[in-house]
Amino acid sequence: METAHGAATPLDAKVKIDLAAEEDDGEVDAKSCQAIVGSRMYIAHATRPANSFAVAAPSRYNSRPFARHLTAAQRVL
Repeated sequence: METAHGAATPLDAKVKIDLAAEEDDGEVDAKSCQAIVGSRMYIAHATRPANSFAVAAPSRYNSRPFARHLTAAQRVL
C-alpha cells in the first residue's frame, strides 16, 4: 500500500470479481483479505454508504480469496 494512489471510483468496472479467476490468479491469505473487508464494512455502513456495493462484491469470496479479490478489496482503501 506504500505505492497507493487515488482512484475516481471505488470498484474498477473492467475487473470481473468471480470464481472464474481461479486459473489466472494465485490464492492469497484469507485472514488478511477478511481483515480488509471487515474494515471496509465499517466504512460502508458507518461513514460512506455509497461504497456498499464495492464492499459487498469482493466479500462474497472471503472463504477462498484470490489475488483479484484482494486487489478489489484494497482499491476502496
